[in-house]
Amino acid sequence: GEALKARTRIGVATYASAKGFEQVKGSLLNTTVKGTGFSYDTFGELVVNSGFRNEGNVHVRPLITLAIEDDFGEIIRDEEGKEQLVLAQGGPVFPYQERTFEGLKFKVKLQPGRRYLARCVAQFGEFFEKTKRINQSFAFSVNRNGEIVMEPD
Repeated sequence: GEALKARTRIGVATYASAKGFEQVKGSLLNTTVKGTGFSYDTFGELVVNSGFRNEGNVHVRPLITLAIEDDFGEIIRDEEGKEQLVLAQGGPVFPYQERTFEGLKFKVKLQPGRRYLARCVAQFGEFFEKTKRINQSFAFSVNRNGEIVMEPD
């Protein structure tokens, strides 16, 4: 018979940029939420879709978070007690490219008949000492059937 040989290779990504020529720019793509089964006393499943467009000439690793507050200004926490839902953390987005983050699921308590404000924040560019922060806000509500309804801009 034949012998099988296995070799292990370890690699490291190395990035180079010419200091002073870095353009650190980006934008959030349209963030949306959906979900059903929300009631007064139980955690329902919130499904989030978001994305990031790198408009600069260097790759970035955005941290994208989502915070939700109700119509009384109270911050909504997930079932682990976190106020910030992490949508992306550390994955590269290459120059002039888009990366989407779809179907991210979180357990939260949202009440039917209430309106909510979601704030999505992307932070990136720290590696180049050019930290950028961009924000996107949108409103949604939960109807009497426990379903999320996105509100128009």
